[in-house]
Amino acid sequence: METTYEIWCGGLLVAFRNTRLSRQKAVMEHLRSLGCRDEAVVKVDRSAVSWQGAVYRAVPLGSMESSPEAVARWATQAAA
Repeated sequence: METTYEIWCGGLLVAFRNTRLSRQKAVMEHLRSLGCRDEAVVKVDRSAVSWQGAVYRAVPLGSMESSPEAVARWATQAAA
């Protein structure tokens, strides 16, 4: 079954990905589309990676994880 993920960079929604892949792989798919090489990525957790100092993460479309409060909380924790 395919899942649509919201791809976030900090507190900014940057893309949507419809895929059968995991969250982290959905983020990687997005970054590859920007020309990013796998070797340039640092895994942060099961749904997030860092590339060039920015943290990208994937959450299921419309989930509680994508609420403005959750995004702000997560961005604050990632910056710490």
